[in-house]
Amino acid sequence: MYDELTPVSRFGRMVADERARRRWSMRDLCARASLPMAPATISRIEQGGGTNLDIAVKVATTLGISLDSLATRPACVQCGDSPPPGFTCNACGTPAISFTEGGRRP
Repeated sequence: MYDELTPVSRFGRMVADERARRRWSMRDLCARASLPMAPATISRIEQGGGTNLDIAVKVATTLGISLDSLATRPACVQCGDSPPPGFTCNACGTPAISFTEGGRRP
């Protein structure tokens, strides 16, 4: 799933996955990242359209993950190292991450 994507597309896919795990709208992500832009910018990022480094850093920081983890290939190509809430990946055995503590990855 993630292994065939370009780095820009992988970044967009992982932003979309992380945002969805938190059940945030695109508008929520913009507000939490203090980005004075339209949710259409988040949509463009998630569809692999890319963005500038300043916005990418704000998005990654807001999602509580390092920018390099968004742009690098995950170890598990099935779940992207992050299965959906309530699930454990059958391929790698990784359990879902809980975001109950401040909305950040442990």
